[in-house]
Amino acid sequence: MSKITEYQQRLRQIEADRELQSVADFALELGESPESLLTQLRDAGVPKASALDSLTLADKQKLHKYLRNLHQGKTRRKKITVTIESQEKKLIQRVATQENGAELEALSHFAGLVVWGDAIDPKFQNLINLIVAKAVMFGALPMEKLGRPKRKELDSVGRNAAERYWEMMDSGIGYPEAVELLSKEFHKSERHIMRLIAPHKKIVGETVEDRLRNRQWNQIMRKTGSEPGAWEFYRSMYEPRVPVPKLSLDDYVEHLDELTQELAAGSRPLTKKI
Repeated sequence: MSKITEYQQRLRQIEADRELQSVADFALELGESPESLLTQLRDAGVPKASALDSLTLADKQKLHKYLRNLHQGKTRRKKITVTIESQEKKLIQRVATQENGAELEALSHFAGLVVWGDAIDPKFQNLINLIVAKAVMFGALPMEKLGRPKRKELDSVGRNAAERYWEMMDSGIGYPEAVELLSKEFHKSERHIMRLIAPHKKIVGETVEDRLRNRQWNQIMRKTGSEPGAWEFYRSMYEPRVPVPKLSLDDYVEHLDELTQELAAGSRPLTKKI
């Protein structure tokens, strides 16, 4: 078994264990009393008898949806049209316009999806097929991006605004109210606030769970950042229970070979009646 396969199996087991959490522990994370959380859960249609009862990820999502709808009902939300493009779709457009280095970036992204077992969009797979076919004809992989990339410094104001925005949204505050509060807090127009927030969503966290983990991380770092031996404290108290293994190029190749063998083992031979 390759190092990556072993690591993935341990991660899946950790994720399965993490789905269960007591009401008391979750209340502590949210900064609320267990009694208040039990009341909110009951109102959300997730009745729990005591603070020792377990909560699943589905229970938490149902509670979050209830709180969000509760706050949104207090204010009339303006209808807006949002177009969401996946990274794969963006890469397809960039390759189609022959953007500098886009083909090799698409191949690298595809390799990551394969290694970590993520789902692959059929259209993106078709793009990769075309790039590989062209590479075979040329006898070489696409070229790397030419020129020196411009370094973009993170906007600290935008980062702070994004963190505050998603804290409010995750707590159930509606969009209009959240933007209005941020506009007053940062002394900027509501439109400007959303422009500040947009580039930082991936850093703050794409999902509620990601954002919760990032907030816990920030709390730990704030507590330890000014103390001597902060990194050692982090390693002992916050390091994931499944440390990321040190992987070499050979480890990645071994994992890909292992996936190829599994694919061959699951394929039936073609037969033809004569």
